[in-house]
Amino acid sequence: MNPLAAKFEALITTYQARGLNNGDGMLPPVGREVIEEAERLLGFSLPEPIRPIYELYGGQEYISPGITGVLGSHRLLSPLEIASSWQMYEDAQRFPGAEIPPPDSVPGENEWTWWHPALVPFANWDAYHLVICRRTHRIWEYEPYIGISRLSFRDIDALLDAAQESASTMEEPCIEFYIEE
Repeated sequence: MNPLAAKFEALITTYQARGLNNGDGMLPPVGREVIEEAERLLGFSLPEPIRPIYELYGGQEYISPGITGVLGSHRLLSPLEIASSWQMYEDAQRFPGAEIPPPDSVPGENEWTWWHPALVPFANWDAYHLVICRRTHRIWEYEPYIGISRLSFRDIDALLDAAQESASTMEEPCIEFYIEE
């Protein structure tokens, strides 16, 4: 098993051992054809760091209020939900007079804190999405009215470490992205 997939499995085991529902509703692994369809809709490949997760789980069922997701408050999106969410944000940013980031730019640089086409949403809770940069693999939380969070993680490995810490120690596990510095 891939080390990241093993961390993901350990996270779910921690939730279960503590009697928490965060790991409930995990979907079975998806086949290559589902990932290829999502990539066709996106027009690019899913970021390599999140691909091993889909060999273990195909996403997480919709979470109703009062139930939290496998990544703290966020539920894991299926590959097709990733494509749909990305396209929704892209469409929302394409209006006359919209400021579009330069194609060679990277999210979080040069004070660009709004939607960027290099961001790929892979988990969500309400209007909040966890997004991974397909170029740098850095992870933020994105909210359409706030932009990307100040807090970020260098990669999915660091995010899973934070989720594991939260799952092990908090009564209601979550990762707080919008804390004041």
